[in-house]
Amino acid sequence: MLAIGILLCAVQLFAVPCSADTDTESLWETLAPAGIPLPDDAAGKFSDAGLDPEQPESMLTLSPDSFFSQLWDTVRDEAAAPFRLLPALLMLTVAAALTDALSDAAGSGELRTLPAMLCTLLCASTVTAPVIAALDRTAETLRSGELFTAGFVPVFAGFMAAGGNPGSGAAYQIFVLFLSGAVMALATALLLPALRMACALGITDAVAPALRLGGVVGGIRRAVTWTLGTVMALFSALLTVRSFVASAADSLTAKTVKLLSSGLIPIVGSAVSDAYGTVQGSISLLRSGVGAAGILAILWLILPPLISVGIYRIVLILCRYAADMTENRALTALLGNAEAVLSACFAILVCYALMQVFSAAIALMLVTR
Repeated sequence: MLAIGILLCAVQLFAVPCSADTDTESLWETLAPAGIPLPDDAAGKFSDAGLDPEQPESMLTLSPDSFFSQLWDTVRDEAAAPFRLLPALLMLTVAAALTDALSDAAGSGELRTLPAMLCTLLCASTVTAPVIAALDRTAETLRSGELFTAGFVPVFAGFMAAGGNPGSGAAYQIFVLFLSGAVMALATALLLPALRMACALGITDAVAPALRLGGVVGGIRRAVTWTLGTVMALFSALLTVRSFVASAADSLTAKTVKLLSSGLIPIVGSAVSDAYGTVQGSISLLRSGVGAAGILAILWLILPPLISVGIYRIVLILCRYAADMTENRALTALLGNAEAVLSACFAILVCYALMQVFSAAIALMLVTR
């Protein structure tokens, strides 16, 4: 009775795909009628590369030349603003050095430090704008990632379940939806507000060095990165263990269904088993195409702000070296604190992208074994 029950469940599960044409278009319309809602940035990249997430075969046309060409265009576009900031900061650094020299030559009056402080404040206002913009862009990227995940994960998990991996699909959907919500809540409630506070403390440390707030800024950066590392390690461990167990259970179920359909159904049992394998092959093509589209969408969502933050970090590091050469402690502290905040933003984006890509990649790896 148990075997017959399993067989009936399998027939119900695959009744729609087997009764219709088994081509990819009919299966797509059956399993994902709503499609995959791509983020606007990723949709433009897909269109430029001639890719369509609703046509899995189009993923085969993606060439390394096309990908790296789009990547270079993204780097060139994102580098424009940081490279405009570089000469401005270098000129302010030189101006601060000149005002320090003139102040030293003017004597020991009470106003001798005023020009240097004005240069520091002007440099702070110049640096703060891109740092705050990077924080805002990081938050917006995480929100876009959460919205995309909410539409992509159920579709991908549905293909996994329809292809004979219901346990793996359920594990993937539960963990990834939890991941997206948890990371968004953690970033919104704790990490990004802490980085905004670190930005303000970094400016105060530059203007009032006697308070010695640079250590606090560094501590906030380390706390953010350690938190992200801990979340990533726990998520990866739990997802890997649960996915391997679910994959083993799904493999046993699929073999049982094929054996029962071949042995218990008179005359046409082998035909039903072959049809089951054919449908699984068609669903596997769709599942792989959907998974690849999801990974590419996450990459094209994360790469632009990641590249922007990375180039801003390089610019700030170069300017910090210049300020250190002129022995301007205020500007060195300001630029170092700003770079520490951007490094935490960089870590948030990298960890989020790695968790999303890793979860989709391990799901594809396990269900195609």
